[in-house]
Amino acid sequence: MKTPDEWLRDFETRVADARERSVRLQEGLAQADGAASSADGAIAVRVSPNGALQDIRLGQACAGRSPERLAAEIMAVARQAQRAAAAKVVEAFEAVGEGGSDTLRVITDYLPPPEGDDDTTTPPPSPLDDDGDFSDDSILRRGRR
Repeated sequence: MKTPDEWLRDFETRVADARERSVRLQEGLAQADGAASSADGAIAVRVSPNGALQDIRLGQACAGRSPERLAAEIMAVARQAQRAAAAKVVEAFEAVGEGGSDTLRVITDYLPPPEGDDDTTTPPPSPLDDDGDFSDDSILRRGRR
């Protein structure tokens, strides 16, 4: 049986260890941002450790792209950046011995799917008869009610 002094020393040791792991985790998470760019370099995205957008840069090559294609490419690059940040978050947790923790599992459950699993890199084609006004009426029938 431990004496009160031994129990107190053990408790203080565990608290000091937890504090040190917490500091190391905070430092690791502070450096866990993610960045990615498109293959042609026209789109660059940077995200924070939690995946929030920090910066989006669009080059001149984006000017000729359709809005749908540009949006899909931005989202694909953002997902790459989020996965990069998530990998750094996992590394930070593993560095302090929390690689299998419930907290980390909650974080990783909300990650974008691995590259290749998402089918949003190519936007769907626009219907040929879509006049872009969000109504089902023909442009020739407007005003005739």
